[in-house]
Amino acid sequence: MHARVRGCGEGSQRMQRRCTWAGTELSIAYHDTEWGVPLHDDRGLFEFLILEGAQAGLSWETILKKRDGYREAFDHFDIRAVAGYDGRKVRQLLRNPGIYKYNNAVVGEQIALKMNIAASDVGITAARFGDLVYLDEKNPGDPLNGISLRKVAVRVDSMLTYWRSFPNLDYNNLRVSLRKINRAFLGTIDTISLRPMKLTPVKTLFSIDFLVPNTEPPAEIPEYVALNSVPEEELGFQLAQNYPNPFNPTTTIEFNLAVPSVVTLKVYDLTGREVAALINREEIPEGFQAVDFDARSLSSGIYFYRIVANPLNEDEKGLNVVGKMILMK
Repeated sequence: MHARVRGCGEGSQRMQRRCTWAGTELSIAYHDTEWGVPLHDDRGLFEFLILEGAQAGLSWETILKKRDGYREAFDHFDIRAVAGYDGRKVRQLLRNPGIYKYNNAVVGEQIALKMNIAASDVGITAARFGDLVYLDEKNPGDPLNGISLRKVAVRVDSMLTYWRSFPNLDYNNLRVSLRKINRAFLGTIDTISLRPMKLTPVKTLFSIDFLVPNTEPPAEIPEYVALNSVPEEELGFQLAQNYPNPFNPTTTIEFNLAVPSVVTLKVYDLTGREVAALINREEIPEGFQAVDFDARSLSSGIYFYRIVANPLNEDEKGLNVVGKMILMK
């Protein structure tokens, strides 16, 4: 069973080679089960929105080491729960040793910029925010001038991580520029919908004088669609990636049945030994289903979950699919 990877090779080698950055047990696990795999879950997308923001100035490996801490701190990335956080909860987060906290204003603005770009990419706010070009004509010496906001985020990451290579950089001016970008669309917002999350626009994208249209083709943004937001008749039979993954100790496995079926859903270890029978030949109606898996009695490692769905009408074609997940304690 090969991992799905992105940008690590071509042709048949694409399915066999790992990217060079995957060199530790943690990064290899992430690479082989999540890197480049389409994500069809609002909560999963929100998790990466938080983690990508927290990564500003840090390596992704560093964030992965604290991933469980972020899950606990942010209510397992329940969007409604996080949206209801008050000042008391924020103060608790600031004292939480399980997550990274910053008192660096530049890092704070960088995190906000990444979250703004990500929110635009997944459709929470107006599309193509990250493709706008920053151009402050009043400050021609600004090192961020003339590049898209996506490239601004990448450049600032380099400035923070490899600060020794930028001895003449004025970090206060950098903070001012980032703050200016982040507050360009500041205003009262409301929710158009919660599932999927979508906010009302405050200003049009091209109404800000220092953010101009990009003459280059827009970045390719994958279309992320929550499995349970697609009409069931369009899904057919489908097995989604478990969430969260990696997990400790519980995770959720989602699937959709096109027609009523007799379903078996079991979990196996690397040797092929059955370790759990979540559903055993049960008749289940058509539609979206979710099953929780508690692995507290199992040891860390890679596990496989297999679903077999045989339609009650024997003329219908069913489902027989295997997924991979990682238990990390």
